[in-house]
Amino acid sequence: MRKILAFTLLCMSCGGFPRNGSIARPEYLLLAGLIGNASTLVPRFLYIGSSAGTISGYRIDPATGLGTNLGTVASPGSTPFSMAVDSQSKFLYISCGGTCLKGYSIDSSSGSLTEISGSPFAFAGTNIGSVVVRAGDTNLYATDNMVAGQVFSYSINQSSGALTNIGNNTAGQNP
Repeated sequence: MRKILAFTLLCMSCGGFPRNGSIARPEYLLLAGLIGNASTLVPRFLYIGSSAGTISGYRIDPATGLGTNLGTVASPGSTPFSMAVDSQSKFLYISCGGTCLKGYSIDSSSGSLTEISGSPFAFAGTNIGSVVVRAGDTNLYATDNMVAGQVFSYSINQSSGALTNIGNNTAGQNP
């Protein structure tokens, strides 16, 4: 069974995630890994979102844990705020403020990203915040950071990576 290891690291010297969409420099990372089994977590790629509106990629050497720079692998045009990888490590999704919800297919050999057909996907909320894919799930969840406090659910097409909105739930103010 393949497991996914994905987490966001916050820059402690810059106070973590920026508030109210104000971003001065790259402040967070997403580790997106193709994993062997539950007992041997071996990340393959590291993606870094930048305030310049780009995503840089690194190939991770499983023996040393060191990364080889792949350069800029995507340019979403806005600062990536949050990133999530689907449970099969085939697709990377990003939120970049406002109603920006983009998806990319991940080339499992090179780590390069290609924008998914139909991306950016419609976000019915006001200001997208975090995106999350639960391990083993085929859904993506996206928060609305405004007072409405909604969490939107999307079904992930397992072939194309396209997202379909399947509903939303109230989660309280600023989920």
